[in-house]
Amino acid sequence: MPKHYTRICSQHFRTGIILLLFCSGNIVIKLLFSGKPYHHSSHPDYVPSIFPSIYRCTTSSQDFSRHDRYIARIGKLAQQEKESHEAKKIEAQELREKEKAGQKKAIIEEKLKVKEEKKKEKARAEKEKVREQEEAKKKAIEEQKLIEEAEIQRIIAQTRAIEELKLKKGELESKRCNIDNLLIEVGQELSKAEGSERDGSLYRDNQSHVQQQTDESALKLASENAALKLKILGLTCGSKMIEDNDEKTNFYTGLPSWAVFQHTLSFLSPHTKLSTNSLTLSDEFVFVLMRLRLGLLLEDLSTRFNVSIAVGSKIFQKWLEVMYYRLNFLIKWPSREVIKENMPPLIKQLYPECICIIDCSEIYIEMPSRYEARSITYSNYKKHNMIKFLISITPCGSISFLSQCWGGRVSDKVLTQECGFLHHLEPGNVVLADRGFTIESDLAIYGAKLEIPAFTRGKNQLSQREVEYSKQLSTVRIHVERVIGNLKNKFRILKGPLPISMLKHKHDTSIANIDKILRICASLINLSESVV
Repeated sequence: MPKHYTRICSQHFRTGIILLLFCSGNIVIKLLFSGKPYHHSSHPDYVPSIFPSIYRCTTSSQDFSRHDRYIARIGKLAQQEKESHEAKKIEAQELREKEKAGQKKAIIEEKLKVKEEKKKEKARAEKEKVREQEEAKKKAIEEQKLIEEAEIQRIIAQTRAIEELKLKKGELESKRCNIDNLLIEVGQELSKAEGSERDGSLYRDNQSHVQQQTDESALKLASENAALKLKILGLTCGSKMIEDNDEKTNFYTGLPSWAVFQHTLSFLSPHTKLSTNSLTLSDEFVFVLMRLRLGLLLEDLSTRFNVSIAVGSKIFQKWLEVMYYRLNFLIKWPSREVIKENMPPLIKQLYPECICIIDCSEIYIEMPSRYEARSITYSNYKKHNMIKFLISITPCGSISFLSQCWGGRVSDKVLTQECGFLHHLEPGNVVLADRGFTIESDLAIYGAKLEIPAFTRGKNQLSQREVEYSKQLSTVRIHVERVIGNLKNKFRILKGPLPISMLKHKHDTSIANIDKILRICASLINLSESVV
C-alpha cells in the first residue's frame, strides 16, 4: 500500500502546455511536460497502476469538458494564425501583382510613346519625301518646258528659213529664166551676125562679152547656193547651236561651259574618225552628249541631225568606246595627303581620317525575256527589275570609285565585298556608310574602320548619345546621295527604265554597254563643280 510519500516519476506523464510554432508556413505543435498524472483510461496521461482502484482518484465529467475546451481553444488559435498567415500571403501577392501591373502599364505607355514618335517621324519623312518629289517634278517640268520651247523655236526658225528658201528658189528660177532668155537673145544675135556681112572681129567681141556675162551669173548663183546651204545647216542640230554659249552648252551637253567642250573635243578627236560626210567631229560629239544628257532616242536624234538611224547608232557606239578609254583617268582614287589637303572643315573636324563615303544606287530596266535574267535583276525591296552599282566619293565630293553594274537582287554588303572596292583601303582609313553596309570585319582585315548609324535592333529606342551620333554622321553622309542625285539629274539617260539592248551591245566582250555609259557620265560629272 502506498504511503503519503510515495511518488511516480513525472517523465511518464504528457499533460502540459502546448506551444504552436510556424515553420515555412506549417504549424508545429510542441508540448512542454509538467509531469501531472491523469487517472482516466482514455487520457494520454493515464498510466496503469499497481494499486487497487479504491486508492485511485476518479475523474469527473467536468475535467473532460475542460480538456475539450482547451483543445478547441488551441485549435482555434492555430486556425486564426493560419488564416492570418494566408491573408498576409494573399496581400503580399496582390502587392506584387499591382507592382507588375504598374510596370507593365509603364512599359506599354513607353512603347505607345515610342510608337507615336516613330509615326510622327515617319509622317515627317513622308512629307519631306513628298516635298522632294514635288520639287523634282517641278524641276523636270521646267526642264521639259525649256526643251519644248527650244524645240518650238527651232521649228519656227526652220519654218521661216524654209519660206525664205522658197523665196530664194523663186528668185533663182526667175534669174535662171532671165539667163536663158539672154542666151536665146545672144544666140539670135550670133545667128544674125553670121548671116550678115560683118567682119570676124565684131563677132569675136560679142562672143567674149556673152561668155563673160554667163560666167558672172554662174559665180553669183554658186555663191547664193553656198549661202543657202549654210543656212540650212544652221537650222539642224550641231555644234553651231551651242557655240560660244555656256548656258546652251550646259543644257544640251552637261558640260559646264563651251571652253570645256572644246578642250574635251580636242582631247578626244585625235582618236576617232568621221562616220559620215554630213557631220563634223564636233557635231558627232554633240550627238552623243545630247543622248546622254537629255536621254533622247536614236530616232529623234537621227532626225534632228539629218542622218539615218543606222549611222546614228554607229556614231554613238564609236564615241562610247573612245570616251570610255580616254576619260577613264578622271575617276581616280586619291592619296591620303591629297584628301586631307582638300577636305572641308566640317568633315575634317568630325572625321579627320575619313577617306571616302560610299553608297549603292539603282537604275530601273525593262523586264528581260529570260527567266534567269529576271530573277537576277528583280529586287524584292523595289518591286522592279533593275541594276545596282556602288559609288564612292571623296570628302570634297568628287567620284573616286565606281563599280560595274550588278543585278538588282544583290545586297549592298555582297556588292561591296566583291566589286574590288576593299583593295583600295589602307590601315587607318575611315569609311562612312549607311546601316546596310555591315562590313566591319571586312574592313578590319585591311586595318580600316567603318562608321555607320546606330541600330535600333533589340532596343525600344536609341539613347541620346546614339541619336546625336547618327545625326552627326548623316550630315556628312548625305553628300554621297547628293552626288548620285546630281549624276542622274544631269544625265537623264540614267533615270531609266533602260531598254535591254542598251545594257549590253552585241559587240561587247568583257565590258557591258551600260558600264561604259555609267563611267562616262561619272567622268563628266568630275569635270563639273562639286556639290560639297
